[in-house]
Amino acid sequence: MLKHCTRCGFTKPAYEFGFDRQSSDRLTSYCLVCKSTLNREYYQRNKERLNERDKARYQASKTGQHSKGSADHERKQKPAKPWTGPLNSWPFAASEK
Repeated sequence: MLKHCTRCGFTKPAYEFGFDRQSSDRLTSYCLVCKSTLNREYYQRNKERLNERDKARYQASKTGQHSKGSADHERKQKPAKPWTGPLNSWPFAASEK
């Protein structure tokens, strides 16, 4: 399958595009090379702000003041289910030598 990159204008194979679950064809509109270039340019324009944000996150994690998202993640974790299979099967099966 071929797809047209909306940034560089070239038609490329589908494997040169990223995955996008919301897109109808499940591929991004920019090829991976163009997306990488955009990300690099964005970082260069916003380097100071991004570094300050990352430094604040790091300091908060060192002091135990995690962001709201990580607390939600911990709360949503489900405990492991106990083994309900027969006792003569894995993981309880005796090793045969």
